[in-house]
Amino acid sequence: MQVILLGLFGLALLFIYDIVSLYRVPSRGGLAFLGYALHTLAIFAAAWAGEKAAFPAAPLWPRVIGALLALLGGGWLVYCLFLFPSLARTYQDPAGPAFTRAGPYAFSRHPGFIGHLALLGGLLLASRSLLLLRAAGVWVPANLAYVVLQDRVLFPRLFREYGAYRAETPFILPTAASLQRFWATRWQ
Repeated sequence: MQVILLGLFGLALLFIYDIVSLYRVPSRGGLAFLGYALHTLAIFAAAWAGEKAAFPAAPLWPRVIGALLALLGGGWLVYCLFLFPSLARTYQDPAGPAFTRAGPYAFSRHPGFIGHLALLGGLLLASRSLLLLRAAGVWVPANLAYVVLQDRVLFPRLFREYGAYRAETPFILPTAASLQRFWATRWQ
């Protein structure tokens, strides 16, 4: 239960980061770092701790596919949140968070949600952790509520161009047009 609460606390810190970003608090980046660190720690603690699901004579391939899915999901998250050039310094910029319509943010308005799902799903397959299964049952809806709040309440106040962006870019699941925009702008 503590691991699940730790993951929720990490998400709560990210929400607080977004709120203080509305007020351009200069040292807010530490909240984002701590939120990401605590949530990541909770994910991996849940994956490797606790009871494992028993699958009699389970083949190795689901675990390998799970590990690959976790790597892809984690890599996508890192790309979306830290490596994408337009956002690479957003957590340190005293002017406030950066806004972009390019790269992963042309793919969907909340591309990190897909990475979070892939990371959790992959780690579930790879680790067979029952604790991670329970935790994901809490964290995924909490993260979805968080991105809905970002999308409907916080980001329209934080970024004046968000309304137009919301009209042209899908919420989570990409469309053919958004995939083309992503591919054309993936490193801008």
